[in-house]
Amino acid sequence: MMRNVAAIAGSTFLLMAAEAVSQTSSAEAAVQIEVEWSVAAGGEGLGFGRSIAAASSNGMVVAGTTTSFRAGFEDAYLIRLDGEGEVIWERTIGTAAQDYAEAVQPTTDGGFIVAGYTGIQPVSFDAMLARTDEDGQVIWQRTHGGTGTDMIHDVQQTDDGGFILVGETSSFGSGGFDIYLIKTDDQGNMEWQRTFDVDDDNGTSIDTIPEQGFVIAGYAGDGSIFPEFDALLLRTDLTGDLIWQRTFDAGVDDRGHTVRRIGDEGFVMAGLSQSRMALWKTNTAGNPVWERVYGGDNTGEAMDVRQTADGGYLLGGISYRGGDGAYEMFVVKTDDLGLAEWEQTVGGPMWEWCTAVYENAPGRYTLAGTTNSFGAGGYDLYAVGITATTMGDVNADGHVDIDDVFAVLSAWGPCDDPPADCPEDLDANGVVDIDDLFLVLSHWS
Repeated sequence: MMRNVAAIAGSTFLLMAAEAVSQTSSAEAAVQIEVEWSVAAGGEGLGFGRSIAAASSNGMVVAGTTTSFRAGFEDAYLIRLDGEGEVIWERTIGTAAQDYAEAVQPTTDGGFIVAGYTGIQPVSFDAMLARTDEDGQVIWQRTHGGTGTDMIHDVQQTDDGGFILVGETSSFGSGGFDIYLIKTDDQGNMEWQRTFDVDDDNGTSIDTIPEQGFVIAGYAGDGSIFPEFDALLLRTDLTGDLIWQRTFDAGVDDRGHTVRRIGDEGFVMAGLSQSRMALWKTNTAGNPVWERVYGGDNTGEAMDVRQTADGGYLLGGISYRGGDGAYEMFVVKTDDLGLAEWEQTVGGPMWEWCTAVYENAPGRYTLAGTTNSFGAGGYDLYAVGITATTMGDVNADGHVDIDDVFAVLSAWGPCDDPPADCPEDLDANGVVDIDDLFLVLSHWS
């Protein structure tokens, strides 16, 4: 009978909805952020998280470094988590030297490719590349480089089954540090290498452009003792030859940390600009479409970005906490135009920073990085699962709109099994009523 009441009164409610929408549509929808789980790993020694990748059989792998289970000074460290943050396995990749994992990506056979560097500080480092099976067991490991320092910061699998690596080198190029690009076959054997020089350059991230080439993010200094940096975006063909190069300079330090190809639209690059977390969108020629910054003045830096299922973006990085000067994880969710939908800091009483983000499902995200607040002491690899729930989003599509109004009206009356089977009962009082309708309208977006 209560369903009929809703039907009879529907037109009245929709008129009320229209009036309320005109008053609330310009306001941001309230989003509730909750930590579902967290993992601090790495043993009694030091641990650091750097990168995150999807696993073929659900969950994810986080890569970083540990001093706890070491063959040498430090070992590259992999930890496999399921979607709820439970640890499935831990692995180390190490030699008698120092071994650092900077990036991990899934491979087409269900395993993983890990890239970073190995050597003895401060003598020199070589680029390191290791392939594992789905259980994290090493299949092969390779090193590349010269007599100087060669470090890899990102890797992707290429169309031909091989790998493309980007980082920095002082062994090759024009002197100092140059951006270092390496192409290998599927066994990690080098096919070619390239360097790109602006001034004190660092290649931080790479993405593939299928059958066309690669796009690289990074930054370049001004050559001074205390350099300021410009963010860089470079495009190459399939053989690593430069097609174009773009710089982004807002007058202070600008750095590009992660680049992602966005279909055929162009690219997004996350990093630092104006001492704040920044996101640039460019077209396919690298020309700016828009730039956004997030947080307050001198607040943080973006280390990673992912496009989300709704077409927006998820950024993760660090926020400088006032007072004690510590860092917190800082995560921002935007729409497709880079406009912030919500911002959140995550952390404890000490230091945390986020270097990688991952979307498990719409509204469910994993942040990976390092903690000084939790774990066995010192620093530990840190992964955090969070949920973002938009108040009034009854059908969980990421928007509060007319569909949610109809959902409330269609469920009008007592709930049969509150609250599990009654998402329309937003105030959880056991009845879908006028209060729930106004909750939808007050969070319209």
